[in-house]
Amino acid sequence: MNFDWQSEDADWNEPPPTASGPTRRPLWRRALVPLALLLVLVAFAFFLSREARERVIEAEEQTTEDLLASVALVHQAANPAAGDGELLRVLLSGRDAAWAESQSALADAGRLFAGAAGALGMAP
Repeated sequence: MNFDWQSEDADWNEPPPTASGPTRRPLWRRALVPLALLLVLVAFAFFLSREARERVIEAEEQTTEDLLASVALVHQAANPAAGDGELLRVLLSGRDAAWAESQSALADAGRLFAGAAGALGMAP
């Protein structure tokens, strides 16, 4: 094995060159960007959840209004003096024809909401 040793002429009294790259930033400055991103994400999640909560409340209120309007319409249609027996038949569920017919007969007799809870369970 033959090695070819070569050396450079260097001034051994000269200090070695220092790295001229960027110096390390302090820990608090390195954590600033992730902390800011975390803060933005938390704020976004907060506003998103608040918006969702508001939409759920609006939907509940709308559903309650619709249900109360339906109950009022059934009460109006079930009144034999109003003569809206046909409207009541349209509002009743068609799944069980015998049940719907018995409810119509009770309404014609003026007894649809008679009793403790009424036949439909919607006592006024």
